[in-house]
Amino acid sequence: MSHSKAAFLLAAVLVASGIATGASAQTTGGVFGPVVREGHRSIQYRSAFDPDADAFAQRLHYQESIDSSFMWRIVAQTRKTADSWC
Repeated sequence: MSHSKAAFLLAAVLVASGIATGASAQTTGGVFGPVVREGHRSIQYRSAFDPDADAFAQRLHYQESIDSSFMWRIVAQTRKTADSWC
């Protein structure tokens, strides 16, 4: 995937997540299964806000199969609470 396609996909995901209505049970966690499919690539962005704790979390997950047996994953996650704001 070219850099411009990846940047467009990321921008589309961020815009779509901003337009989507809020869910009553938001989470940035999740467990991905051990299944590896050759040629598989995916990216996922999750965000959650807890107004009671004034906390906001985000997670970016990217995975890509190397072959039919191996896959690498990158997960970046942040969390800000009322106590962690500068």
